[in-house]
Amino acid sequence: LYKGAHFSNVALTRTRTGTDDSETTMTPLILLFVALAAAGPAKRQAGCNIPDADGDGRLSLPEVERAIDFAEAVAALDRTDGRVDDGLTQAQVLELFGPDGEPLFLRIDTNRDGFLSTAEINDPVTGTNLQQIFEYFDTNGDGYLDATEDDKICQIYDLVQSQSRLRRQAGCNIPGAADGQLTLAEVQNAMTLDEAVAALDRTDGAVNGGLSRAQVDYLFGPNGGPIADRIDTNGDGFLSNAEINNPVTGTNLEQIFQYFDTNDGNGNMVLDGTEADKICEVYDLIQSQNSNRAKRQAGCNIPDADGDGRLSPAEVERAIDFDQAVAALDGTDGVVDGYLTQAQVLELFGTNGEPLFVRIDTNGDGLLSTAELNDPVTGTNLMQIFEYFDQRENGGDRDGYLSGGEEAKICQVYDLVQSQN
Repeated sequence: LYKGAHFSNVALTRTRTGTDDSETTMTPLILLFVALAAAGPAKRQAGCNIPDADGDGRLSLPEVERAIDFAEAVAALDRTDGRVDDGLTQAQVLELFGPDGEPLFLRIDTNRDGFLSTAEINDPVTGTNLQQIFEYFDTNGDGYLDATEDDKICQIYDLVQSQSRLRRQAGCNIPGAADGQLTLAEVQNAMTLDEAVAALDRTDGAVNGGLSRAQVDYLFGPNGGPIADRIDTNGDGFLSNAEINNPVTGTNLEQIFQYFDTNDGNGNMVLDGTEADKICEVYDLIQSQNSNRAKRQAGCNIPDADGDGRLSPAEVERAIDFDQAVAALDGTDGVVDGYLTQAQVLELFGTNGEPLFVRIDTNGDGLLSTAELNDPVTGTNLMQIFEYFDQRENGGDRDGYLSGGEEAKICQVYDLVQSQN
């Protein structure tokens, strides 16, 4: 993909005026070429931020590929018109390639709609890639981009970095990365491996002392299989905390950092753009669980046996006897009559509890008797009440735990029982 006719076949002659015959004057031109040869390749412009790994003042293809992810470059260019269209307009392409880029645009635009979709750009036959773009700008064909050729590539790099910085600032809460990049030190200051593993461990609604293969895949993606295989030394499909922390076959934060920097990244020892996404998600997960723990510690007296800041079904069942809870609620209207009124039930469950009341009130008298509450078919029990508050339609997150406000009513019932006892 070179610009057509890098050098036009113009005769290197000039006509001396004032005479009848043309005379070629080659000496000044030869001196010019000698001077250029002595000077060597033009050095990179002072304003180009792509790392020059070998310090030769030029950009090689490997240097460009380490610095720029092609998909991120396309996404960055896509946003230059203030929209995200999942592709590039002709104006955006010609801004990059100049008018000589029109044949390239027409080749990629296979459906002739005047727009290059991501699918068209990535088509293995008619699309393009970072190497082809590099070769396009390498007008002298020497395999390098020097100061006369690297301008647009450097602009693309700066554009990607700028947008990555904005993404990180807007979407990642790990402190200390004002430049839009995550260093290893920043990650290690923000979390420990044990905190990260414990937070991921709870994502399936249980505390299992390790990670399932599904949880590992969530973190590492499909390329994480070899890592899981290495850590899972007993081959049971589960990574225990002991296996994860094994000094030989286990892993650590630095290895996880390097995975994201090299697997889909550029190996530049910082996480930027999409490289940082999973690390940022894990950090948010830790902070969310810590926040829930703080809420529980501040406002709920039900013992948190495992110290995870949430109420499990087992913890609720150990703390509250269903019959005692019903009896405690029965007395909240100042009368102990063996019934719960609709007002008492809705005080506990909110307005969404009305269908539950109607289901239990089989005789339709507007009161729930102890017999109706304990009916094995139409009645209810402590676990149904637990699940009610964990359901999304009732303000929960359906993760199998009560936390972050879901537990408020259960905690009130516990306090009520304790006060009456």
